Order: sequence, then structure tokens, then C-alpha cells
Amino acid sequence: MYMKQEYVENTDISLINPKDELNKKKLNNISLHHEVKKLLRKEKPEVQKKFLKDAVRFLEELCQKFKERYNFKGDYSTYLECLSPLNILKTKTDENGEKLLKELIVELPMLTNNYEKHCVQTIEKEFIELKTSGFTASDFNDLRPDIFWASVKNYVNEAGHCPFVNVASFALNVLCLPNSNAATERVWSQYNWQKNLKKSSKNLNPFGRY
Repeated sequence: MYMKQEYVENTDISLINPKDELNKKKLNNISLHHEVKKLLRKEKPEVQKKFLKDAVRFLEELCQKFKERYNFKGDYSTYLECLSPLNILKTKTDENGEKLLKELIVELPMLTNNYEKHCVQTIEKEFIELKTSGFTASDFNDLRPDIFWASVKNYVNEAGHCPFVNVASFALNVLCLPNSNAATERVWSQYNWQKNLKKSSKNLNPFGRY
């Protein structure tokens, strides 16, 4: 939106600097939705400039937070096999699964308090215990990953404890991470279909506060 296209397309995503002044577009070249452009043209030049500066500042901070919380140097999806319910249930000892889990933790440090030792050890310990627990597919009503891990998280043993809550929470958090923007784009499409200038009596002008 606010960075030069050639910079974004030709730079490794892990090396992109959201605040690189040399690779930012000029304010009047920033990509905006056509409805936003239409409304923006009605405003005074100083209001337009302030809005664009605020938008760029917001996107800079947003991108920076993403970089801080997510490791863009690798593709964590290659390690998701270790969270497959069928793989969890079919083997009792699986060094490869444990290795993949460790790689996944390294790729997604924000889900383990940035490698907090106790947190990581607890997740790994519960993962091994789950693999050797003796559970079978018949113990679960649904083997879809999200349903499976929710069931594992809520499992209560004879002592009244939830022995797999940490590894299950980690798995569910991993599964929440989007692999594409398709889902969010669909939501925006639905929103635009339900609420637009013709169908809504409310004022959609986002610049009314200026």
C-alpha cells in the first residue's frame, strides 16, 4: 500500500524494513480503496495529508509488530505434520515428531513466551506423554485438527487434572495462524455486500471527525 512495489516484490520478506524511507511511495501515490479516494478528494488538502500520514504511520507500526512477533525467515507450515491427529495417534514413539515440534517452537517463538525455558519444556513433555498415552481414534468424536486439539485441551484425567493443556493450547494457537489472506478477504467482501452507501442510512464518511 505505502511501499514501492519493486522493493516489496524483489526483497526477501524477512529483510523488508517497514520504515525504510527510501522505499516508501510518495503520499499522493499511496494505494487506497476507490471509495476512500472518493471521500478523501472532498476534504481540504491539509486533512488529506494528515489522513495519509496517519495511515502510513499506522501501517508502519503494524508491520513492525508483525516482524517482532513472527519469524519470516522460514516456513513453519513444513512442521505442521507433528500436530496431525493421525500422526499423534498412530505412533507411540516418534523422534521425527518431537524434532518437528521443536522446529515449530523455534519458528514461532511468540507462542512460547520467546523460548521461555519452562514453557518450552512443558510443551515438549506433554507432547511425548500424549503420544504414549494410549489414546486411539475411537476416543475422539472428530479428528479434524482444531476439534481434536480442543478435545485434548479439555481432557481431564482420573486425578481431575488437564495433563495436556499446554501442548494443546500451543497447537490451537498455531492452527489459528492464517496461511493466506483469503479468509479475511472473504469477510471484507461480505461486509461490502451487507453495508454500502445504498443499503445503509448511516454516515460512512470516515473523515467526519476532522
